[in-house]
Amino acid sequence: MRSFGTEHTFLSAVVANTNGLSLNVADYEHILIFVATSGSADSTLRVQASLSETRPTFSAARSATNRWHFVDAVAKDAADADIIGTTGLVFGGTDKTGAAYEVNTSGENWINVDLASRVAGTVTVTGIAYSN
Repeated sequence: MRSFGTEHTFLSAVVANTNGLSLNVADYEHILIFVATSGSADSTLRVQASLSETRPTFSAARSATNRWHFVDAVAKDAADADIIGTTGLVFGGTDKTGAAYEVNTSGENWINVDLASRVAGTVTVTGIAYSN
């Protein structure tokens, strides 16, 4: 039987480089994230994860005591590109109207998103964690 968390907002109409509001996923196997952009978004979106029991500071550099890493997210629609680790998903002025991605959270305790290299547009990312 599937178990679902509540919908979580990582970024809401963000217009600057930033890290989102992280989500504890320790009790879930996967998370679906939904990405929507507007205003000819020109930026890069990456997914961050951590094995740490306590929430890391995703906006700070990785270290022995601030453990986090970038992870892949697989596009649910074959027409969309996957989000690949440190490369991320680059929006080059073409907006997404609601693309869905799946992140395998096996062994992870925290998931977050990072918006970088922003030049234009807004980005909203929401998600819901679940287990089969």
